[in-house]
Amino acid sequence: MSAQPPQPDSLQGWLTLAIALAAVIVGPFLQYGAAKKDRDAHEKALKTELDAQRESTERQIFASVRASNRQAWINALRSDVAEYLNLSQRMAWLRANGVTAQPENELNNLLFAAGRIHSAIELRLNPNEDRHTELLTRLAALSLTIQGQPEQFNELRAAVVEQAQVIFKFEWNRVKLGE
Repeated sequence: MSAQPPQPDSLQGWLTLAIALAAVIVGPFLQYGAAKKDRDAHEKALKTELDAQRESTERQIFASVRASNRQAWINALRSDVAEYLNLSQRMAWLRANGVTAQPENELNNLLFAAGRIHSAIELRLNPNEDRHTELLTRLAALSLTIQGQPEQFNELRAAVVEQAQVIFKFEWNRVKLGE
């Protein structure tokens, strides 16, 4: 004969059966709620971590691009200052040897070339920064010296070089710091 399940003939039997039935029905809902809560907390933590990584990466990329642009600016300014000094030196030598600016002569051509380079330097510099305005002041003094008193050329040329080096060092430090 086959065994029959016990008959719930008492209150305790019905209570046991109700608890088992409730556990079978309610248990998965409780587990689902706990799992959803854990998943939501994990997703929030991952999103926070991803946002922090994205922000860090964006800062690094921005700093790299800014450093590259600043280095290119330093190189271009250095080249322009060197070219201006070279042209100025040649003009000072010609003036010291009695050459005057005449149409189509070397001194006249140098004056035009120096003017173009001087303008490029002016456009590269920030008129609101003291180091930059000091360089422009020294370049203007050098230009006046070429036109009138070439004997002061070497002193003023050295002053231009000194101020340009101050700017280059300051900007290079900014590149190194990633500003």
